[in-house]
Amino acid sequence: WGRIYSEWFPTAEYEQVEGPSFEMYYGTAGYVTGEIWIPVKKNNLLLHAARLCFSLGTCRT
Repeated sequence: WGRIYSEWFPTAEYEQVEGPSFEMYYGTAGYVTGEIWIPVKKNNLLLHAARLCFSLGTCRT
């Protein structure tokens, strides 16, 4: 979560809006991956769900 707010949001064309945020994890004991879902809006026009996938602690957009 920290990297999303400190690295991704400051450089993205999105801003967070009110709504539910959640994490999902799946995989096996040897390899766990997951997703973080945060409600956002782009350019004050549309509401999107930004899907920020991460694997082994590395966030990607």
